[in-house]
Amino acid sequence: MKMSTEKLMGLLVGLSLSTGILAEGSGNGYKPPSSPELYDVNEPIEPPYVRVKKIKSHAYLGLGGSFGSSYLAGGGGSNKASWNVVGEGGYVKALTTWTRVDLGLEFFNGAIGNSSNDLKINVAGLAKLGYGYNISENLYALVRVGYGLATGTYKNTDVDVGNKSVSGGVWQVGMQLLVPTESAVDVLGGIFFNQYSFGDKGTYNAIEGRLGLRFRI
Repeated sequence: MKMSTEKLMGLLVGLSLSTGILAEGSGNGYKPPSSPELYDVNEPIEPPYVRVKKIKSHAYLGLGGSFGSSYLAGGGGSNKASWNVVGEGGYVKALTTWTRVDLGLEFFNGAIGNSSNDLKINVAGLAKLGYGYNISENLYALVRVGYGLATGTYKNTDVDVGNKSVSGGVWQVGMQLLVPTESAVDVLGGIFFNQYSFGDKGTYNAIEGRLGLRFRI
């Protein structure tokens, strides 16, 4: 019994020494598993609103319609409903990842006037300049100004003298909100102020809301 205990003790001591040697040898060559970097350390980190929607330079075509109220500048008569059907085209130049310049041409026809005068706008054309800014992840604000020419027909509803051809200048200022979609379409809405000057036929102001679509090309 005494010999068996001594043998058992010797065996345990031998196993302990062997385990320590193995552990020391394996520890010298051990390498923990590696994982790929979460991001490139050399790339600057931008805010989330910049990374999600970046403005890119592009051309566009658009269609829209507006409806509002017009009146004779300086008074006289009461307001009258006004409307326009609009087509446009232009180019957006990206200044930064969240600002833009918008250059374009706009063509429309419609109607303005007041309680005593009807003016049908046969065609009007404007050259326009705008500046846009990303105000949220999926929303851009665009301020635009424009100037051009308009032609149409004039009729006085108080004195029937028939229709008269008119032409003159028109300028415009307005603000739009653009919502980009995953396709090549922007949904837009805004409000515009137009002023038409037709010489002796008067100067008319119109304030209109507009809805439309833009197609990025």
